[in-house]
Amino acid sequence: MQSFVEYVSIKTKEGEYMLKAISKDGQIIILPLLSRDVALSLKSKHPFYCPCCKERVNIRIGDKRIAHFAHQRKSACAFSQGEGEYHEQGKIDLYDWLLAQGYYVELEKYLPQIKQRPDLLLFHNNKKIAIEFQCASIPIKQLISRTAGYQKLGIIPIWVLGGNRMRRRNHQQLYLTPTEHHFIHQFKANLPTYFFYYCPNSKKFAINQNSWLNGRRTAIGNLSFHPISQLKFVDLFKIANKTSEERATLWLVEKKQFRLYNSSHPSSSEKQWRQWLYLHRYHPTTLPSIIHLPVVSQWKMMIAPWNWQSRLCIDLLLKKKRVTFYECQQFLTRYMIPDYKFPLVYAKHHPIKEYLNILLQLQYIQEISHDTFQLQMDLTSYESLDKALEQDKLIMKQFAIL
Repeated sequence: MQSFVEYVSIKTKEGEYMLKAISKDGQIIILPLLSRDVALSLKSKHPFYCPCCKERVNIRIGDKRIAHFAHQRKSACAFSQGEGEYHEQGKIDLYDWLLAQGYYVELEKYLPQIKQRPDLLLFHNNKKIAIEFQCASIPIKQLISRTAGYQKLGIIPIWVLGGNRMRRRNHQQLYLTPTEHHFIHQFKANLPTYFFYYCPNSKKFAINQNSWLNGRRTAIGNLSFHPISQLKFVDLFKIANKTSEERATLWLVEKKQFRLYNSSHPSSSEKQWRQWLYLHRYHPTTLPSIIHLPVVSQWKMMIAPWNWQSRLCIDLLLKKKRVTFYECQQFLTRYMIPDYKFPLVYAKHHPIKEYLNILLQLQYIQEISHDTFQLQMDLTSYESLDKALEQDKLIMKQFAIL
């Protein structure tokens, strides 16, 4: 795996510290923004308190770590655990970046109604935006609950992953863990899906748009890198001008791998699928090319695209010849992940409907009435691997211009 361009991946050390505290007279002090001499002078002058729990905190200034406030040992404060130097430097970078653009932004603003403290709270066009810079792995339940807390207050959450969590296979492909899939953003139905990354070491953003998940934990998308000094906040959401042709080429490479090589460590669902395929007298090398096509909302499926698409085509479409969308949905519902587990996606997605629409445009099926489809072309296996690869190229060429 390649790292985030020249990004340096570092392991964060857990630390009991924060960047902001309140003085005895109620003044908010952001310690890393002060000069070293001023910060040192504050150590002996005033007591400082945590904005969340009101416990007393100490100033810590060293040569290796960013200046910070630290809770007392065994503090009961829920916010006494930090993510480390990499995380804190990233927060400061993002804070300075937004301030320089003229935005009103607060660092580590405590929200007592939900007992949460976003890394940054941004005020933009009469909207409140909570920006979380996430460098460590967290459970999906925590992502969902924290996101729901912000949404309850009418705050738009944006999660920016640390560059230390980004792994690249090539210039347009990312390796994503199953947990990282849930950080996918989509703000409106007509906008792309996004993954956001920032690395404080190289001072660069990475933005991944409209990823296709290939079933091997790899996302093929429009991936771009931007120095933070050359990027505006609104630029994060610009739509990439790239076409689907390059992604289609990469998908073809993945599909060839799928046809030629078995996984050395197959999952239980993959083992079950291969057994099911064998019982139906099919083999991956010669499956019809309309099986294993990229679907934008593949992230909603628990199993790989070749798995559910082959089941739909062979066990339902080929047998019945005429199916409804409802039948297809019910047939595959056990393989779908509920919407609430993707709290940063505001549009409704139907991967099965997306797939049926692709088959419709490729003229493999015809819509004979509303949400009722008739099979139009044969779905038998090809006689050779060469024929299968030839048809893959033809289908993906058509797909790229749909």
